Amino acid sequence: MQKLEQADSWSPTIADGTAAGSYDLVMYRTDYGLVDYTGEVDGAPVAYTVQRSTYMHEAVSAIGFMMFNDPSVMSTRPDSRPRRPRSATTSTGSM
Repeated sequence: MQKLEQADSWSPTIADGTAAGSYDLVMYRTDYGLVDYTGEVDGAPVAYTVQRSTYMHEAVSAIGFMMFNDPSVMSTRPDSRPRRPRSATTSTGSM
């Protein structure tokens, strides 16, 4: 597992008198995704991840989103759309 760390800190300003402080964010990365939980199975430590299909392939998935936003690629033939059944009675609009 790879340990990822990010430090954050702040100091008081004229607009915000919050006392100075800081904190560290720590996350672990595996080949399967970021670790959400840890535990034990039969006494052995395990890490639980949420696997994403695009994990570490974000740039590759961007191509699909670009195609999704291109009307010429995503167009649908008019005859392939589902049709509404016509009613047996039609309204003439006159009263």
